Parts: sequence; C-alpha cells; structure tokens
Amino acid sequence: MAPSRGPSDLTHYHGMLPAGLALTCSSSTRATGGTYTRPSNLAIRGRSGNYFTVGDRFNMTIDIKEAFRQSLQTVKDWALTNPRLSKSSYIFFRSYSPSHYGNGTWDTGGSCADQWDPLTMITSESDQHEHLWINTMISSAAQSMRRRHGMNKDAVFLNITYMTGMRGDGHPSRHREPETPSDAPEDCSHWCLPGVPDTWNQMMYGHLVSMGYDMRSIKR
Repeated sequence: MAPSRGPSDLTHYHGMLPAGLALTCSSSTRATGGTYTRPSNLAIRGRSGNYFTVGDRFNMTIDIKEAFRQSLQTVKDWALTNPRLSKSSYIFFRSYSPSHYGNGTWDTGGSCADQWDPLTMITSESDQHEHLWINTMISSAAQSMRRRHGMNKDAVFLNITYMTGMRGDGHPSRHREPETPSDAPEDCSHWCLPGVPDTWNQMMYGHLVSMGYDMRSIKR
C-alpha cells in the first residue's frame, strides 16, 4: 500500500490498492483508497507473480492477507507514535470500496457502462466474501487501537461497503481521462466526482459531530 502523504515506510502493494484507510485528524487528513482485489504481475529474472515491496525490498512470496495485515499494523504504529496527533485526534478506518465489473474483470473486458441507476440489492456472494476478510481486518485494527491502554484517540471503523456496493452507476466507466486509448479497459473501480465519495465525507462529518468535534474549538 502506498498512501498519499502518509507514513513513508508503509508496506507497498503494487496493483489495485486495498480497502482504503482514512486517518483523519483534527487538523489534517491522510488517506489511501481504492480496491484490493487483483494483484499485479512482475517478471524479475524470469520470475513472474504477485509482488510487494517492504521498504526497498521486493517480496514475491508474501501472502496477500499477510501483506495487508502488515500494512494495517504500520498505519496503527504510525498513528500511535506520531507526535503531530494529539490525544483528542479522530482516526477513521474506511472499509472496502467495491468495484462493479460485469461480464469480465478489469483486464478481460469487464464493463459497467450499462449501469445507469443505483442497485436495489447486492447479489454477488463471492464479492461479499471478499469484502468480509478485508473489512474484518480493518475493523479489528480500529478496535485494537481503542483497546490499547492509554489510547485516548477515537478510532472509528467507517463502513461504506454495503451502500457503495449499490452504486455501480457511479464509476467513470468508458469516460476516462483525455487521450485515453479507445481500447483501454473501463474504469469500474474508481468514482466520479462529485459522486459517491462525497457521501463518505458526509458520513465522516456526521461521526465527528456525534463525537463532539467542533471546528471553533481548534487552536489556530
């Protein structure tokens, strides 16, 4: 996982990033996001397969779940030891953000171009199973931070998975960046803006208000 402006030693995952973690403090936000469903391939001296980097070293044998666990541990360690985070900081761990590829995967012609309206129910049991182990790890990370003795920070598991799973209509699909090749895969994992992530922010703000967060009390 490679966060945006996050801890520099975080375990890297090359490919589609995992269920995002959003660590939101009273004065700053650090986040990673995306999906964690498909590993990348790399050929190194004739070898190919899934690969990760830990520090500056490649690791082609580590299990995906173990790599994700290590990433979560790095985030937790960073949050608990970072002097910039006060004891009254608010920390959010966002859950898995589903993709919506139909009739294939992202690299085999999968599409979401025909999804024009929000879904009314989620029917893919296999997709739900994949969400389960990721969200279980993320939720456990938040719980362990709350249980840790002397830990006064509020760690919240922000579960956006089910509601986001209904929004197959919210992806860029074929409407990619300028100069994207016409035969490029559809993007059914990222989100249009304005769009679904704005609702995530509203949920986060609701949690902050419910926990007594008040912008006027912040020292400037």
